[in-house]
This record gives sequence, structure tokens and C-alpha cells, in this order.
Amino acid sequence: MKRAIEEARRLARDGSDFVDVIAALRELDGFQLTPFNLLVILRQGLGVTFLESPELLRLYDVELRPVVPAAEINRAANPFLVRYRAKDFLMATEDPGMQRYFGDIARFMVAEFGITYAEAVARVNEAFKDQEFGAYPDIMCHELPEYWAYGLYYGAVRYWDEYADRSAWTARPAPDKDSVCWTL
Repeated sequence: MKRAIEEARRLARDGSDFVDVIAALRELDGFQLTPFNLLVILRQGLGVTFLESPELLRLYDVELRPVVPAAEINRAANPFLVRYRAKDFLMATEDPGMQRYFGDIARFMVAEFGITYAEAVARVNEAFKDQEFGAYPDIMCHELPEYWAYGLYYGAVRYWDEYADRSAWTARPAPDKDSVCWTL
């Protein structure tokens, strides 16, 4: 299954249409493409939720043979591949759950500190770009996104302490504008 997930991700990143991804998975040695296996690949590999998956599965019969023309399949499925390709974060993880976790950190910074999403993503990238992460929940996920957000924005502060003197907190500088960390 791991090899099939990696192949689906590679094809999606390389710009393949959904029909081509399915065809390649069908030909993958030692892998049997079933509706359940496809659901796992869609969820774990490409970030398609279980609520979104039926929209794609209805385009195929139980043996995963197309029941509509390829153009219709691609029209329905390619937006999910585009969403997968539009990766804001530079970290060594293709796991959609971790990508969402990093997004939660960035969105918290936007809401709490009033910075742009682009700056928040750049701060996350600067801190974690050279690290590798496992699938969600990676060990870092034992902390809430707000823990990382405060650390990335202010440094080590006692954000949980309602009596902390926040007037002394100073925002750390954002990454340089010419840094690779700015992906948006």
C-alpha cells in the first residue's frame, strides 16, 4: 500500500490526470486496486476526505471500471489533485494530515496575531523546512497548534498563563522577503 500511495502522490505532483493515476495503480506490480484500497490512497495519499470520496467512486463500478467518459472523471477528480499540488509548506511530509496541522498553526497566527496567511506560512516554513515528519499525528502533534504559533511568533512565552505580562512580548522578525520560506 505504501508504494501505491507514493506512486499516486508522484503522479499527482507531476500533473497526471486522475484517470492516468488509476491506470498506473492498476499496473503497479504486487498491488491490487480495489475500492477500499482506492479510498485509502485518496485519504492517506492525496488528502481526499471520506466525505469527498463517494463523489469519485461513483464514477467507477465495483471493479473500478469507468462508468462515465474519462473527461467527466477528470473534470470531477482533478480539482482534488490540484488541491494536493498546491502545497504551501516546505517540510518533508506529503501527509495531508500534517499539511493540515501546519495550516492550523498558520491560521492560528493569522487569527491571534493579525498577520497575513503568507507571513504565517513563511514563519512555519522557516522553523520546520529542514525537518522530516511522519504521518499525522507526528510526535509534534502532541502539542496544540497554538503552542507552536506562540513560539514561532514570540519565542518562548508563557501564553497559557493568564497572569503573564503580555505587554513585554515582542514579535520575532518575519523571514526575509527573499527567503524560500515565502511560498505564497
